[in-house]
Amino acid sequence: MKIFHIFLIAVLLAGCGPSAERMTATAVMAQALTQTAAPTFTPTLTPTITPIPTETPDPNKPFDATERDPSTGEYIKTFEENGRMVSYVWKPIQFGKDLENGITGHWFESRMAKGPINLTGYGENGYSDWGNFTLNLNVYSIESFRDLDEIGYLYHPDEESDYVKNDLQHSTLASTIMFDLFLNYYDLLPENSSSYGMGRFEKLKDKYPDYNYFDDGKAFVSALNNGATIQVGDGLWEPHNGYNVYWIDEAMAMEDSSLHVSLQSYTTRNFYWKVIVNDGKLIAVIAPAQWLKTQLSWPKAKSREKTFRSLTLFLLQAIINGENPNEDISFLPFQHYGGMAGPDTSIRTNTKTVTITTSLIALTATP
Repeated sequence: MKIFHIFLIAVLLAGCGPSAERMTATAVMAQALTQTAAPTFTPTLTPTITPIPTETPDPNKPFDATERDPSTGEYIKTFEENGRMVSYVWKPIQFGKDLENGITGHWFESRMAKGPINLTGYGENGYSDWGNFTLNLNVYSIESFRDLDEIGYLYHPDEESDYVKNDLQHSTLASTIMFDLFLNYYDLLPENSSSYGMGRFEKLKDKYPDYNYFDDGKAFVSALNNGATIQVGDGLWEPHNGYNVYWIDEAMAMEDSSLHVSLQSYTTRNFYWKVIVNDGKLIAVIAPAQWLKTQLSWPKAKSREKTFRSLTLFLLQAIINGENPNEDISFLPFQHYGGMAGPDTSIRTNTKTVTITTSLIALTATP
């Protein structure tokens, strides 16, 4: 009986306890629940903000500038004047008492209707077989300048030149400038630099008895395109940088002792002028006095335009022909370039006389 009770108790205990299989399953489920109970979160990346650099204010920027030319870096202001939009460009050029008054530059209007004029191009250069060289002319007038109101704006006409039509390319302004530069480069200028007679070729004939200077011509053009210079006072002009002319008013010129005064009959002021070199560019400054003011407002358009062309180019001619800009030189001997730039020029050849009716530099009323 006792044995039976012991057996019964053992059976009951076995039935009440969990089986090995159930215990294993419970452990696995518990382990699974333990592993997935805490969800995993992917951290959110904070975007990196690249700071936009603040443009450093330019202390030389004029307060009234409206834009900046991206190609030249020059400041521009544009506004409506007398029913048309006018643009002025800021030039850091000082005159008179500007330095002591803290004036760093002035606004200028371009007098070019279609951009710069290439004084050695357009198929008018008889020395083009030496290579191509560009000598650009730009003309400006200071803001509120009224002495050129009757003159207009410069451009090069598209039509074929009478020089080219008549096979006179070596007689053009382009060819003359190139040849004068050649003489300057090889130190072949005559003593009388304003002379365009046969004596102009004496040094040339001595160096080239057979007139064979083609190779030197090619070397000369290559040198010009690679920065060859001409001494201008204390500066060095690189002709490939061009020639700029700035017209200013007489009141400003009278305060600038560096400007020369051209006199008529030793008493009457004709105009003021000076030449400087800035960043390798040749710069001429001209201010009309009473005589020139009268010429620029002459009733006949051809007369006033001829005067304007001559004044614009006479300093270029003087410099190329070896004149010292720090000396007072006369305007009269240096009108050759200006005369060749416009119409109504007659050229005599061995067989005929050709009247030039086309202009290398023409003028229009509007830019």
